[in-house]
Amino acid sequence: MVIVRNWRNQDPYVGHISAIIWPLFRQVDMADPKPADMAQLRGMSGFVKHALQGRRTSDHHSHDTIEQMYYILKGRGQVLIGDEKRDVQEGDAIYLPVNLPHQAFNDGDDWMEHLIVSCPLRDVHQGTPAVRNWRNTPPVIGTHKAVVWDLLSPEGTGSPEEGAVLQRMHRVVRETVQGRRATTLHQVDGVEQVYYVVHGRGMVVSEGTTQGIMEGSGVFVPPGAPHQIVNDGDDWLEYVIFSAGV
Repeated sequence: MVIVRNWRNQDPYVGHISAIIWPLFRQVDMADPKPADMAQLRGMSGFVKHALQGRRTSDHHSHDTIEQMYYILKGRGQVLIGDEKRDVQEGDAIYLPVNLPHQAFNDGDDWMEHLIVSCPLRDVHQGTPAVRNWRNTPPVIGTHKAVVWDLLSPEGTGSPEEGAVLQRMHRVVRETVQGRRATTLHQVDGVEQVYYVVHGRGMVVSEGTTQGIMEGSGVFVPPGAPHQIVNDGDDWLEYVIFSAGV
């Protein structure tokens, strides 16, 4: 079943020293036959929104079995990746491999908002970090009729400079649907997806059910679920899709 959840309806907490965190989806506990609220993920282990106020930093940490993706939604700042401090801004997708220490910095006055997507690894090996902005990526028309910017893809499908760095994650893309248009009805077998709407509003249609979506909506699509994104307005509907094999 496709599930829509907006961060504004979630209770936040403070973590990583000074980040305000809104959880959207988390991993199913396989030992619990009745998953708790928000526990839908089976490939990914967490999908949260972070906000870091001006003049604040997160803690310096690493993960020994988890690869992570940051996606900058608003503002700008820096991310320390290993020994290198990189400037980041709205639209950047940041890949953080396992065992690589990292830390977020907001040296400005405005908030820096970003998604953090985590995925546990079955086989741990050294990876390659990457920072890619969708504006520097050529668009293509996808098979489901959306405009697509490929940001991150699996290792071996290209060069690290092209974003081919993911280990267990399947893909990270940005898509947009123009006003009064819709994608085709499509599905991805064996892969779960989380859409996050960054601009506009519209609907997601799946198995006879229509749900409204808007900026800030997270949309969980389980493996094999037929779904369609509909833009019934005049503005562009823009979103980022994170996919992981199940």
